[in-house]
Amino acid sequence: MLLSILAHHPESGDPRLLEWIKHQLDAIFGLGPLLVVIVLGLIVISIPTAILVVYVVQRRTFGKLRAGSSGKAQGQRRDFRQE
Repeated sequence: MLLSILAHHPESGDPRLLEWIKHQLDAIFGLGPLLVVIVLGLIVISIPTAILVVYVVQRRTFGKLRAGSSGKAQGQRRDFRQE
C-alpha cells in the first residue's frame, strides 16, 4: 500500500506517457504546436456554439408551433362564445 502511494506523480498525468503520446501524434500528423493549439481551440469554441445554435433553432421552431396552436384555440373559443 505504501509503495503504491509513492508510485503516483504529483502531476495530473504521467509525464513520460504524455510525452510519448505527444511524440506519436507529432509523428502521425506532423502538426506544429501552434496548429495543434488552434485546432483544439476551435473544438473547444465549437461545442458551446453548436449547443447555442441548436437551442435557438429549437426555440424558433417550437415557438412558432405554440403560437400557431394557441391562436387556433383562441379563435375557436371566440367562435364558441359568439354562439
